[in-house]
Amino acid sequence: MRPRILIVTTYYHPVLGGVETHARQIAGHLHARGFGVEVLTKRIGAADPVESEVDGVPVHRVGPTGERSASGKWLAIPAFFRSMLALGSRFDAIVCLDYRGIGIAAIASPAAVTSTEPLSSEIPYATSAFM
Repeated sequence: MRPRILIVTTYYHPVLGGVETHARQIAGHLHARGFGVEVLTKRIGAADPVESEVDGVPVHRVGPTGERSASGKWLAIPAFFRSMLALGSRFDAIVCLDYRGIGIAAIASPAAVTSTEPLSSEIPYATSAFM
């Protein structure tokens, strides 16, 4: 059975940027190869759905809402932490693509135990934390 992976990134599609594009590419790559993958990210607008799908990958969005900003990632730390606690048991690994802000929540989450071991031979360097 393939590992189940939670990708954590401050912003995700439809926000465009380097980290956002990288997160979407990793999610798509893993999903296409049969990994159970989901994304946890920040909500931008109040009308944005809390749960959605992008490219067939489930996406969970947390508040507080607000446009992309330097302070947004810091304000979202408590929501990311709570969500990782709630979702954590469903996953074998947490991949945190933005170590600033939300990375603190990923590291502090009791569900995460850091490791330097590869998650899979197919994605030897894509993981930052095992559960």
